[in-house]
Amino acid sequence: MHTQPYTKLFGSILNSTVWVGSPIEVKLIWITLMAMSNIDGEVGSTVAGLAKTSELSIKQTEKALAVLSGPDQKSRTKEYLEDGVTLHPLSGRRIVEIEGGWRLVTHPKYRAMMSKEARREYQRTKQAEYRARLDAAKPTRHAVTSHDRGQKPPTTTGAQ
Repeated sequence: MHTQPYTKLFGSILNSTVWVGSPIEVKLIWITLMAMSNIDGEVGSTVAGLAKTSELSIKQTEKALAVLSGPDQKSRTKEYLEDGVTLHPLSGRRIVEIEGGWRLVTHPKYRAMMSKEARREYQRTKQAEYRARLDAAKPTRHAVTSHDRGQKPPTTTGAQ
């Protein structure tokens, strides 16, 4: 298990079933788990450690973990991709218990979504830089005058 914390948070959490209508301790434990998760979506902790970190009682933490590890029939996510290949139905569960802690079930899905968006932004930036270099390399065009075409410029006389 990697130990470096790593979290990507999407605004869509505010419309999720884990947020809308959930008790405050469920929201707090969910955000705490996300903040504690590593790049693989794993959280190494005990219930007591999680309770201390989130500043909740052990009883509140256990209740929140039960909600997050239980099925959620109203969840938008019914399954997740592991290793980008196999689908595992989890009925909206947010976490699964692993040796030494928990795994955030949808972490790979959201990490991939963020990676795609970051890649698109990188490509937009590089394309804009490329176009700017092309524009800078183009010769400057001047307006063509009759003098440029070999004609004599019109003369002005002092008499009017």
